[in-house]
Amino acid sequence: STEISLFDNFRLSAMVDAKGGHKILNGDIGAAHVLLRNSRAINEGTSPILEAHAERNLWREAGYMDAGFAKLREVSFTYTLPDSWISPLRISRARISVSGRNLATLWQAQDEIFGRPVMDPETRLTNSDLSGYVQTTFPQYTQFVTTLRITF
Repeated sequence: STEISLFDNFRLSAMVDAKGGHKILNGDIGAAHVLLRNSRAINEGTSPILEAHAERNLWREAGYMDAGFAKLREVSFTYTLPDSWISPLRISRARISVSGRNLATLWQAQDEIFGRPVMDPETRLTNSDLSGYVQTTFPQYTQFVTTLRITF
């Protein structure tokens, strides 16, 4: 995370989030290769490892992946309104911010499994355990937010 002040009233900040050293099980991709057999790698027989998984019906094993990533989490621009604008309104401070969140994936440790692209290594099922299982989930949405903070 970093923040830069520009002139007297402007502030620019950015935050990058990185995680690594862990694996997840992508059920969508494992099932596509082994159960549904609708991938190029399984149909063309280009991977002996994938062929072994399919021969033994090990669809889960065909979906294990390195889930490390780095993402641009937030960029925000804040403007502090000048005292001459806000003091007649009996406001001591006012700031307006415009931010973008979940803007980009900068790096993925693994972006495909046996040729099948991985959508987002951060997605998980929304259940109560701490499993690293992914199936039919969507990546986080990009958001744009405007905030007005007023102190009296």
